[in-house]
Amino acid sequence: MKHLKSRPVDFARKAAFDALVMTQRDNVRLDTAIDRSFEGKDLDSRDKAFARAIVYGTVRWRRSLDCVITRFSTRSADRIDHDILILLRLGLFQVFGMSRTPVFAAVNETVNMAKKLKRSRASAGFVNAVLRRALREITPDGNTDQPIADIVADFTAQDAVGVSALGEINSFPDWIVKRWIDNHGVTKARATLRASNEPAPVFFRLNRLKVNYTDLDSLFSGAGIRAEKVAWSDDLYILTDGTLTPDIPLFADGLIQPQDGASFMAASLLDPKPGELIADVCCGRGIKTGLFAQAAGDGGMVVSFDIGEQKLVALKANLQRLGCGRYSPVCADMAIPWPASGRFDKIFLDAPCSGSGLFRRHPEGKWTKTEELVRKMAAIQAIMLPNAIDRLKPGGALVYAVCSIEPEEGAEMIEKTLAASRKLRRVDLRLERPELDKYCNDRGELSILPGDDGMDGFFAAKLELS
Repeated sequence: MKHLKSRPVDFARKAAFDALVMTQRDNVRLDTAIDRSFEGKDLDSRDKAFARAIVYGTVRWRRSLDCVITRFSTRSADRIDHDILILLRLGLFQVFGMSRTPVFAAVNETVNMAKKLKRSRASAGFVNAVLRRALREITPDGNTDQPIADIVADFTAQDAVGVSALGEINSFPDWIVKRWIDNHGVTKARATLRASNEPAPVFFRLNRLKVNYTDLDSLFSGAGIRAEKVAWSDDLYILTDGTLTPDIPLFADGLIQPQDGASFMAASLLDPKPGELIADVCCGRGIKTGLFAQAAGDGGMVVSFDIGEQKLVALKANLQRLGCGRYSPVCADMAIPWPASGRFDKIFLDAPCSGSGLFRRHPEGKWTKTEELVRKMAAIQAIMLPNAIDRLKPGGALVYAVCSIEPEEGAEMIEKTLAASRKLRRVDLRLERPELDKYCNDRGELSILPGDDGMDGFFAAKLELS
């Protein structure tokens, strides 16, 4: 280390470090922390993409990286100063998780950052020693292409199907691992853990209000992308080459709407008809509202409810971009009696949930969420769902959806709701939408695990009121 010349800290790596400190010490949302970390630093788009990749990967593989640190350090990870631990994770992820990053740069720049930061300066030698020992003993041949999960598996206890072993190998807390084993069995739980660590592909739907479906090849090639249609919808595509950014005309002109396949599938179950009055409950930024407004047409109306005012501001901008017509945003807490007095033909309830189907998009959730949160969300859902049913017209339909794979928030919630009302019936989606049969459980509800055909984890059920 003494031969390393003093030089400025790499701003991209410093941004990654700052974001990790904010996320893991101060509990700031990951995307917010990354945006804040870029402030005051001269970074181009490539630098930002590099920093973002470091942050997401380091957070995603946190537990596994700590196993490596504990093995090659004189102290276990839980006894290392927080900022030093973040530096070690950051360096190790670059070495073993980013194949295009030169190893010498990953190590040297991490050590240089340790030397420059006041709170870690005295530990720069320790950081250097741990990184170089791990590199020397894990990859004596210099090949760093071995996945992090495989590295940890090599020195994990022989019981590789146990909760702790699977948690260390796949970088998940034990409570989630145990839960998924109990609910799905070891084989499916292991596959779900692995899939939840994979970067999510990009899906997008075409906007029928603006797109000419007869010339999609030229539309995509003109935007510098390639995409394939999913098997079960004419409107949804998965990106196979290129990048979608908010500034390209394809998006800015409202021709497409990025939306995960599972989210689109759940929204499509509502099947709004022209002229219907529709409620989009917990609408967020209006991604589903746009789909409903498109189907309802000028004679219909979508009332979009959300407790977040800023989300409704984003909703208005999004629907204007898409060219949607009649919609009405309402700021309201939908866990209390509704502010609307009328009844709706169709209701979509995208209920607040634990988000356990979205860990690949929000890996910080693995470390900030708890089993108590699942119970808390289920209690809120148990209020919101009956509230929504009370505002449904006789003969109307409601779709209940959560981006969770926990039974308390999905199948069990529907069973309790059906038991409380003889006027409700569950629609068997295997019969109504046979093209979705492979994504349904044995009760005819959507039950998608993370990674199923590239999609997020999701649950959705359709109920009709007699």
